[in-house]
Amino acid sequence: MTKSTAPIRLELLPDTRNKNETSGSFLGKKNETKPVILSLPALQTTLSQTAAHSTSSFWPVMFFISMMGLFGYGYQQLKPQDKSVSLRKKLDSKFQKISELAKKNDFRQTGAEIVNTSNFVLAEVTSFKGEKLEIQKMIDQLPPQIRESSADSILKMYEKAQVFGFAPDEILGSMKSQENLQQFCSDAQKILNLVCASWRPKV
Repeated sequence: MTKSTAPIRLELLPDTRNKNETSGSFLGKKNETKPVILSLPALQTTLSQTAAHSTSSFWPVMFFISMMGLFGYGYQQLKPQDKSVSLRKKLDSKFQKISELAKKNDFRQTGAEIVNTSNFVLAEVTSFKGEKLEIQKMIDQLPPQIRESSADSILKMYEKAQVFGFAPDEILGSMKSQENLQQFCSDAQKILNLVCASWRPKV
């Protein structure tokens, strides 16, 4: 045998949540709810403004980076030139004192100072600072372009300066004249200035 299930009764009750409005009336206006209008932000405008702001910020940053790069490149290019100019200034300062000695016909001191100044310049250019090397060894260490153009004149100038500074009087002979001494001083300065001007220090 099967048992029958009792029927379920559904009872519809009138909506009493709004007692002031007649049930089923579509003309009632009391407590009428106004529709709420939702507005979305203007997405297109917002995105356009954001993109414009990003673009306007991008170019100044790129300009700044470019300028810093150019500044760094210029500094690296000028740095070797500054070292060369600095060496020439030191050379000119030394030869001002040497010229004063030559005017006094102090050939011993003039020759010795030209030897010392030549050693100073060659040591700077060859990076053998503080080391005492023979003149030929320093000339061999010069950059190729300086060695090819100035090696012979440097060696002759150096040997002559040694004669003025250290050779016996009988060897000097007519070289002891003030005119010869001043001319030699001028020639030595030109040779060493050419070495400084041709020098391109490594970065």
